[in-house]
Amino acid sequence: MPSYHLTELIDSLSKEEIRNFKLYATRINNTSTGENKAVMLFDCIKDGMDEFGDDIVEKLYSGGNKNAFYRLKNRLISDIEQSLLLLNRNKDQRFKVFNIIQLANVFRYKSDYDQASAYLVKAEKLAKKFGYYDLLDTIYGEILSLASDYYKINPEEYVDKKRANYSQLGNIQEVDFLLATINYKLRNANYTGKDTALEEELADIVKRLDIREDIIESLDVQFKIHKCYSFHLLQKRDFKNLEGYLVEQLAKFEKLGFFDNARYEDQFRLILWIINCSHINYNFERAKKYIDKLNKALDGQNKKYYDKYLWMYHECLVVNYAFMNKDKEMVELLLELRDNPDLSGTNFYDIFVFVNLATQYYKLGNLKKAQENMLPLTQTDLTKKLLNKSIQLQIILLDMIFHYENRDYNYVIYRISETKRIFRQDLKKEEYGREKEFLGILKELCSKADPLRDTKIVKRIEEFIEKSRESVPGTGEPVNYKVFLQSKLDRESYAVAIKKVQEKHINEVRNSQNRTGTMDN
Repeated sequence: MPSYHLTELIDSLSKEEIRNFKLYATRINNTSTGENKAVMLFDCIKDGMDEFGDDIVEKLYSGGNKNAFYRLKNRLISDIEQSLLLLNRNKDQRFKVFNIIQLANVFRYKSDYDQASAYLVKAEKLAKKFGYYDLLDTIYGEILSLASDYYKINPEEYVDKKRANYSQLGNIQEVDFLLATINYKLRNANYTGKDTALEEELADIVKRLDIREDIIESLDVQFKIHKCYSFHLLQKRDFKNLEGYLVEQLAKFEKLGFFDNARYEDQFRLILWIINCSHINYNFERAKKYIDKLNKALDGQNKKYYDKYLWMYHECLVVNYAFMNKDKEMVELLLELRDNPDLSGTNFYDIFVFVNLATQYYKLGNLKKAQENMLPLTQTDLTKKLLNKSIQLQIILLDMIFHYENRDYNYVIYRISETKRIFRQDLKKEEYGREKEFLGILKELCSKADPLRDTKIVKRIEEFIEKSRESVPGTGEPVNYKVFLQSKLDRESYAVAIKKVQEKHINEVRNSQNRTGTMDN
């Protein structure tokens, strides 16, 4: 099977990156005829043409000159990569250091040793400022290499610097040893968090390790330990303790001023973890509080990270609206995202919006609009190109559910056969057992005149429901298969069934909180 590297590369680009590429390609590939084949090829693939098809070759080269076409493809890949490097060259401090080192090498190649040395000194200052000790090691190596050509460099000075930096790198390796050891002990020790406070539990592990005190007290190291322990709680699926721990850690690092210019982005990941845990724990008010906090943080640093995390903010808001039954607000937000030209046209945004709009309209009983919003996902190759097999299958099953509800039984049976053919190898795997069984049940529901009077089918449905674990908010199917089948047995709508499940979980969480102490908001 051919590798669709160029197609995947083009589909991954944001609107800003596409605009930048076209400006770059137009500037470097101007011809006397004004025809830019690189841009033409880009547009053909963006419009859905197969990069390995004969049609696209013929469109660009009359007579089908495949050698010229393959050269064009390679040039287009190179042009896209170069445009990305140019656009993002100043978006990260490490990028800046790499670029300065490259400039130094360019001037050394030109035998302009004064300029090469000046750029390496500049790179050294920037790497020191942001603590990039691994890059400093590279820079000192470049300077010592340049010293063989440039008499003004005193190699002894930089040998001493390289040795001192090597010592610092050793400290970093010591931190890596610390984290690796903590990870190992957390995985293998029987820590339950019941008899020992979380902070004491972690401190007990760290105390057993022979690590220098100044390293342990470093804020950067503490933040790495925090992430390490957070992953431990996540692996244990201890969402209740994880939520409280994350809230405490965010407050702690904010108080210590950890999220400065260089570390500003770290807070976004921490806030997102809190939001996700709060949703999983049905603590929706807290989730909304941190969604608002995330929105406020996006305005910081002159909105440097705004575009990168905006879709995550919207995703969290949509999930929050869904679980708080704010149906009107959720639909209004999704429609606003769909119709916003600055957001629409970005592939992952589009998939997210259409799936959630379709699901929400289904919950509201508007099957026609639910199916309308599935069309962009089922009648194009959008999902096939961008999503893994598991999510592709979920979207196909969602479409089948809607058609089943619309009594399009022949269509559903046809789609089941097609899906089993396309996903034949995947459905043989154990991890796809749930989807395989659901397909079988759905086929039986479509094949019988009154399937719910058939005791064998009912028993099969009941066994599927019994084997299904309790759903975790935000991590399950767009339409929960267990709840969908239960709604059929109970002869009620999916909207009523899912609301019952939500209310049951919320009551369980509240009762648990009443027993152990209410979680702070």
